[in-house]
Amino acid sequence: MMGSSRRNPAGGWKGRRWPRRRVLQAGAIGAATLPLGIAACGDDEESAPSPTSPGQSPAPGMTPTPTETPRRGGVWRIAMAGDPSALDPMQGTALPTHQLAGFVYSGLFRYKAGPGVDPTTYTVEPDAAEGFETPDGIEYIVKLKPNVRFHPPIDRLMDAEDVVFSWRRLIGEVPGFAGAPYAATPKAYIDTIEAIDARTVRFRLKAARGDLFSYENKWYWVMPKETGTAFDPAKQLVGSGPWIFESYTPGSIIKLRRNDQWHFGPDVPYMDAVEIYIIPEYATRFQQFLAGRLDYVDVFASDIERLRSGNPSAKLLRALAELPVTIIAFSTVQNPSEPWSDPRVRKALSMSFDRDAMLDAAYDFRNLEKFGIEGLKRLWNNEIAAQDRAYWLDPKGEFRFADGDPQITAENKRAFAYDPAEAKKLLAAAGLPNGFQADLFTTTARYGQAFNTVTELVQQYAAQVGINLTIRDVDYSSVYITQIVVQKNFRGLLHIPKRTGILANLRGYFVPGEIANYGKIQDQALIDAVAAIERTLDRDEARRKVLEFQNLANDRMYIIPLPVGALGAFVAVQGNVRNADVYQVPGQGWGTEVVPYLWKAS
Repeated sequence: MMGSSRRNPAGGWKGRRWPRRRVLQAGAIGAATLPLGIAACGDDEESAPSPTSPGQSPAPGMTPTPTETPRRGGVWRIAMAGDPSALDPMQGTALPTHQLAGFVYSGLFRYKAGPGVDPTTYTVEPDAAEGFETPDGIEYIVKLKPNVRFHPPIDRLMDAEDVVFSWRRLIGEVPGFAGAPYAATPKAYIDTIEAIDARTVRFRLKAARGDLFSYENKWYWVMPKETGTAFDPAKQLVGSGPWIFESYTPGSIIKLRRNDQWHFGPDVPYMDAVEIYIIPEYATRFQQFLAGRLDYVDVFASDIERLRSGNPSAKLLRALAELPVTIIAFSTVQNPSEPWSDPRVRKALSMSFDRDAMLDAAYDFRNLEKFGIEGLKRLWNNEIAAQDRAYWLDPKGEFRFADGDPQITAENKRAFAYDPAEAKKLLAAAGLPNGFQADLFTTTARYGQAFNTVTELVQQYAAQVGINLTIRDVDYSSVYITQIVVQKNFRGLLHIPKRTGILANLRGYFVPGEIANYGKIQDQALIDAVAAIERTLDRDEARRKVLEFQNLANDRMYIIPLPVGALGAFVAVQGNVRNADVYQVPGQGWGTEVVPYLWKAS
């Protein structure tokens, strides 16, 4: 309550806890369960809102597994589709950089995972912190755990000065380092961070904020104050997380070993080491899994039959997508000299897309249904991903998380529906009866088959209404990330994934100066709406404001959401891997939130 101290050891918005839901499980390949695919919701265990749309599947992480005694030992072998853009998490913006950081570094808080946890509610729990207090949502007092130890060569306990140093380094106040390219986001709402004593840190914000540590968790890796002097963070990762960095051979492999002094130990991590192979080609990754040389791999629907015959003991899981939404963004979207500055043009492009057909093509629905993966729904992403169902405004208007939740307006619903004839009328009304030509920037080397398939379909559907797009497939690191994402140096349209998280998908994409505001959007109504959500301390009130925000954003359509990621991700794990079905999280913290709890049966 505003004006009184709130103690919260787990962070997150104040207010009602989301319900745990019992689920029924069914078999897939071998002993597999599909926690988000074929399971169906049961009765609530407590009084709370429930989905009102039949057939909505429960989130991963909520299906119990038979009790077994975890076994220590073994190596977790996985693959990345490409090298990290940097080893230093304050230099790189690409997903592989922060995925790797999540194995080695600790945040103050982390997303909660495990049996009975719905990861799509973004519940946080302490990591390096013990908890926090806030009297007003502006001042947060964080207490550190007494047993968080940095890896060699630092080999000492974390203290409050490390937290302050990490903040100063991130915003460019440490000599010799210019700051993180994404520093504008936390600087917009954090005023100061200071050490009160060796284990206590004070965060002072510029305005009240209800979700500080839910979002902070994903950008604020705590680095030792010797960073840059005792070791070079561009060549070596030294954190306090569950895995100790050993070596990195570009284009080949990253090796990590178990941290025996991890503050969540001594039992975990269960495995002794992690090996991350750099394998850009999906076919090679899949074949390595079939041969037993990888423990975990992404799976295309077209390969389910090969998986079943080539590795019958493997488990097929439907997991949360790390990149759960892709979007079409526009360069300088409000520049009146550009054809897409008119909202009718942007809505016309959206109406040219048959999103159900895109899903069928990208995910091969018929093949999924052929192999008994039931309960699949052709869901469409909005500004918030369909997998984040508590915060998602259904563009079809069929689903509500709770009675009384805002629903999509009739006009916005039409803007998502496939209607090429109406799209042509909108283009003509905007003075473009013959459409226009533009470049569509993408990269085909990083995000997988579904992303690439939808890129081609965007081009084909747009052409049917007179919008002729030339696909520009650019290099991922030197152009896509450096020039487009960081510098916003492009002209035309951009197909790009969105990050996970709720406020990350609002502030990051719609507030001027943010790294994901690709179109340089400046709309005061949206800016004010984001600020109002951030100031709201009651979780359910904030959730409803997020739903209302999506109607506001849909009305302007500065960004066009696409259905890539709406089904989650299909992955396979070897048959002897345990806990992969119940430990799932959104975002980049998999290495500390999930992998330590995986183990291999003999």
